[in-house]
Amino acid sequence: ARRLILATFALPLSLFLLALGLGAPLFEPRYISFLLPLWVLPLAWLVGHRGSGIGDRGSVMRIASRSLIPDPRSLLLALVLAGSIWALLAKPYGLWSGAAVKEDYRGAISALVRRVVPGDVVVVHPPYIGPLYRYYAPRVSPDALPFAVAFGRVGALGYDQKEFDNDYSALLAGVPRGWLLIAPDNARTVDPPNPRFPQDDMGRVGINFLTADLNNKWRCLDEPYRSFNGLRVMCQSFPAPLQPNSLEMAGAWPIPASATATWNNALDLLGFQFAPWSSGVRAGGTLPISLTWRTRMALPSDLRMFVHLVPTIGAPVAAQLDAAPLGGGLPTTRWPLDQPIHDEIAVPLPATIPAGTYIVVLGWYDPSIPDVAAQRLPVTAQTGAGGANYIELGTVEVK
Repeated sequence: ARRLILATFALPLSLFLLALGLGAPLFEPRYISFLLPLWVLPLAWLVGHRGSGIGDRGSVMRIASRSLIPDPRSLLLALVLAGSIWALLAKPYGLWSGAAVKEDYRGAISALVRRVVPGDVVVVHPPYIGPLYRYYAPRVSPDALPFAVAFGRVGALGYDQKEFDNDYSALLAGVPRGWLLIAPDNARTVDPPNPRFPQDDMGRVGINFLTADLNNKWRCLDEPYRSFNGLRVMCQSFPAPLQPNSLEMAGAWPIPASATATWNNALDLLGFQFAPWSSGVRAGGTLPISLTWRTRMALPSDLRMFVHLVPTIGAPVAAQLDAAPLGGGLPTTRWPLDQPIHDEIAVPLPATIPAGTYIVVLGWYDPSIPDVAAQRLPVTAQTGAGGANYIELGTVEVK
């Protein structure tokens, strides 16, 4: 029985030590937790063995006090216990270390689904975190969210930059935006960073999203990425006039047959379209809206938009979005003149919003103006209903 226990324990431990000796980045310490039962077996054998000093006589110290040469099993037991206590307290992976170990998938995916809209592509990297996206997405949103895709061959033998570029084009062709959910520490095992670029800690997939604004794309977050304890959420938008042929936008440009408006004789709404999920507009989900903008002159400050859902004009706001266009990735002071700017927004709907019909109201304001009452920009021309500083986009039915 002893030999069987030791052999059962020794085999996986030997394989683990072999991988460690070869320098293979195949694991993090917490991923060998399956060895815990095998660790407990020899521990129990040491504790319960006759003559160990604990099974029948009380303590290791009692054995040590009776002999100048301690019992080898007692020493081994002390080492095992000391190693176990150290492992529990050691940072960052010890269960009692107080350090946050688990990646915050719920937080990262919650932030992602508040922004993603139909037509977006969600990329997960490395591919094996895809099941975590599929697990958490329906638990944090009632919307029928897009499936996650992956660069399946990254890390394969002989996979080169040309193949990566082809895969990248295939994954993101014809879409307005791409999102990336990446676990950098795990991604390094299949997509090692380029040592020539110290700023690259995510490999080819991550650095491609990180440098979107340097590669004829626009970032659609106000920061290079959002961090969630070992995870990052990134976004890049593909402006139609700047897309290479392999990534050409599909569909009409700008959005036809919808209301238009001009704010302050400078900022035009060329068109919009409600783009609800296939499951409809649901409490706890989002209302996606596609927008096309254009600026007639250089804007002196970075403007923000507001989108409100109200049961009637003048009633308290039931849901709202207050944000910079393109998620802050392309501030209005950097907009090219007379060029259509495609924007995708998602208005978050509280889980407690009552079912019913709501008017969707859109406007702009300048946060650099000290007087809050004077921040909203006037609407100088519009089609459809509206007011002095807002336009009614229409109504939506919330389930």
